[in-house]
Amino acid sequence: MPLSRAEPAASVADKPPVESFLYSMEGSSGMSSYLLVFTDRRLIVTLVGGCCGFINIIYKDSIIEKIKENRVEELLSNKNTYTILYDEISSIEVAKGGILKSGSIKVGKTVGEPEKFNIDTKKVMEKFGILSRVFGDRLIVKT
Repeated sequence: MPLSRAEPAASVADKPPVESFLYSMEGSSGMSSYLLVFTDRRLIVTLVGGCCGFINIIYKDSIIEKIKENRVEELLSNKNTYTILYDEISSIEVAKGGILKSGSIKVGKTVGEPEKFNIDTKKVMEKFGILSRVFGDRLIVKT
């Protein structure tokens, strides 16, 4: 009786690995509002300006849900979303704001101009430990 040949099992390399959600923060640049989402591979920046209140919260939650469900490519197909791979980031500088001034995060890139966003540093300063594990000495936190 001839031996039957088993079909080869799908290789792990055939399936894209899940992209892990690490951290998100709200930022603004000019009159536009953004959601900055750090994953284990890249920074995803998506425009959320024009939305307000409850709609804005639902929209931000749906973005994070897409990442958690490994639907990043679907998210990136949105014309208001772009990504910066971590290899392209030369530095991330976080500056704490003063009484009348909001804080900021400046993403230095190996190619092109840095991008700067205003952020509420009171909400996010304690969470930068997560990012320090990813960026090491490229993360500069000014207090």
